[in-house]
Amino acid sequence: MNAENDGAPEGATPTRRPSRRAVAVIGAAVALAVAVTLVVLQPWRSDGDESPGGTVTPAPVASPEESGDASADATADDAGDGDGGAAADGDAAAGTGETDGADPAVVPVAPELEPAAPDQTVQAPDGVTVRLAQVEHVEGEAVAAGETSGPAVRLTVEVTNGTDAPLDLSYAVVNAYTGEDRAPAGRLVQPGGRPFEGELAPGESGTGVVLFSIPDADRDDVTVAVEYAPGTSTVVFRGDLS
Repeated sequence: MNAENDGAPEGATPTRRPSRRAVAVIGAAVALAVAVTLVVLQPWRSDGDESPGGTVTPAPVASPEESGDASADATADDAGDGDGGAAADGDAAAGTGETDGADPAVVPVAPELEPAAPDQTVQAPDGVTVRLAQVEHVEGEAVAAGETSGPAVRLTVEVTNGTDAPLDLSYAVVNAYTGEDRAPAGRLVQPGGRPFEGELAPGESGTGVVLFSIPDADRDDVTVAVEYAPGTSTVVFRGDLS
């Protein structure tokens, strides 16, 4: 009888104990299986370095301060571009010589000479002389649209051609104003109104009769402006027409 079977009942199958080498191999296999299991069950990393679909590199997220700085820089750049565009548009407009709102049909207002007293005769730079030959107070009659009946001043304006060329009086215009702020006086035709007409030869004189609605209280400061021809200086009288 073998020593290994000492103490075992007769007829029983002998039990062999595993060797130490076999135990070591089994332990290594179990450890390897556990390690593989942990690797398989480990969740995908969420830090953006790896992804099931492939390798990606997420764009960095700007901090609030960096975002504010970037917005300010973009705004400054846009403003700079706007200024440049406006300047370019202005240069283009200057190159064409066009200005907004300009009306080429508007004729410049003739320059006015220094005001003279109503009883004076004024000589314009071109040699033409103008005077208020007569000042009358009448009752104005409204005969046309926009006219108002009432107290009026009737003026006989005389123009003498002191130039060497004919002077067409059909373009002569007379206006009247009252007060320091030069409020326009209303026009009248009757009684006795007569427009300038005809052509004056050098040295000749002509007259026109004009009427303006001016109450008695406003006659102490009246301005009369006479433009005897287009583009010439305007002769001005100012004073008391009471």
